[in-house]
Amino acid sequence: MKKKDYYNYMILTGIVFVIYMILTHFTNVFGSDTDWINQHTIIPDYFRQLFYKTGNLIPSFSFNYGGGQNIFNLSYYGFLSPIILPSYLLPFVSMKTYMTVVDFIIVVSSGILFYKWILSNKYDRNISLVTSVIFVLSESLIFQMHRHVMFVNYMPFLIMGLMGVDKLFNNNKKSLLIISIFLMIMTSYYYSVGGIVVIGIYYLYRYFSDDSKQGIKLFAKDLGKFILYILIPVLMAGVLLIPTMSTLLSGRGSSESAIKLTSLLVPNFNFHKIFCGNYTIGLSMLGFISLLYLFYSKKKNNVILGILLSIVFFIPIFMYILNGGLYLRAKCFIPFAPLIGYLIALFINDIINNKIDIKKFIIYILFVCILLYYFNQKQYCYLYLIFICLILILYNKFKYKNIIYISLCLGAFGICLYTNFTEDYVSKDMYNEIVIAGKLIVKLNQFLEEATEMPTELKSEISDTLDFLRDRARYYQQSYREEIAYQDAMETHCNGLPPCYECEYNCNCENMDIYDYEE
Repeated sequence: MKKKDYYNYMILTGIVFVIYMILTHFTNVFGSDTDWINQHTIIPDYFRQLFYKTGNLIPSFSFNYGGGQNIFNLSYYGFLSPIILPSYLLPFVSMKTYMTVVDFIIVVSSGILFYKWILSNKYDRNISLVTSVIFVLSESLIFQMHRHVMFVNYMPFLIMGLMGVDKLFNNNKKSLLIISIFLMIMTSYYYSVGGIVVIGIYYLYRYFSDDSKQGIKLFAKDLGKFILYILIPVLMAGVLLIPTMSTLLSGRGSSESAIKLTSLLVPNFNFHKIFCGNYTIGLSMLGFISLLYLFYSKKKNNVILGILLSIVFFIPIFMYILNGGLYLRAKCFIPFAPLIGYLIALFINDIINNKIDIKKFIIYILFVCILLYYFNQKQYCYLYLIFICLILILYNKFKYKNIIYISLCLGAFGICLYTNFTEDYVSKDMYNEIVIAGKLIVKLNQFLEEATEMPTELKSEISDTLDFLRDRARYYQQSYREEIAYQDAMETHCNGLPPCYECEYNCNCENMDIYDYEE
């Protein structure tokens, strides 16, 4: 490892730090005032407190949560997660502080691991750094770190899994692959399914890139070994997966879906829905253009990779399966971000090395986008397309690499800021009020129960204080419940309509408000 690599690590860390500071205005907590504050700090802290109380790493029942329930109902929120478990060793650190620091480490480590992965595939350091910057500034990565942590907190382990595939081909070593998949499952079992699909697709890409791999029998043999390497970590994670699946299946009632199988088999080429937005892959039109380049390059391994990704992205049944058969939402494709980032590195590398006829390529991507306009009538995605075309034209004229490097990084930085400024962050006062109120309620209740002699006036004052604190706690709880009820109402309405590819919660997208549909 050269000294320049350490400088690049510092650049990635600095960029993430600056983004964090800008978004929080140096005063707020890096977390949403809905899901992050009400789920991703409170529930992990509940796991920790339950461990301190029972001494059991896997308690069979949660007595004080929701009136009592199976602990594996909460697996989705990080139960037994390798990210949450270290907090058990730090009882003196608040979960807010712990999660804020860990979220930052996850984003930075994802960027550094991505850099190392791209660099190991023989791309130069400038291209590796640029694509790593674009990756960490993707719309979904930083946004979901302060909204729905489990959507992206597995990302370092997923990238390690992709590095494990390389080690499997280069050195026939499988330990990194197995360990990475295990950690990914334990971190976010829901999104680990998409992560395993990504690792599988990358394996096939690497396999068909090797000219020495010839013959169906050899392919079947090698594929069988790879499937075994995938099954080993899945079985290792059985301590979480088996009871969680049992709990989910026993708790899920029968439901009827308005989505018909025939509609799931009809291709839908809404690339905006898949690549642009904070509930998507989040690498904007640059990601889609890089996918198109796979077909333009006409190389066998690139075309195979392009076909596999296109099938998964544009045939809705795969979106439906990756969402657990619940709905059609592009958030299930967030695990594909590292692989699309790899395509961006490939695309930039071939531009810099003059392997692309830029004029013909611009005509090619414009032609494809015109053909697909019916599926993608979002104007701002075409603004970024024009931006990329202008960059290519300028580079084609001046042949100055920094035109590509600086422009793409600035574009990613601007989109990242724009996306994340839409969030309502938790203020320190708001968080401290919630925490202090909760602690005081517990302490004062305990004090009232244990006190044998107490003046009536003091007892009355303590009771009044408890009433005030409970009112504040109910206020925050009610605000959260109203947000969840709104989202649930959207989803209920959505279940009665045809599949939608334009929005996150509803199917009649234009100026739709759920309250317009209440009976």
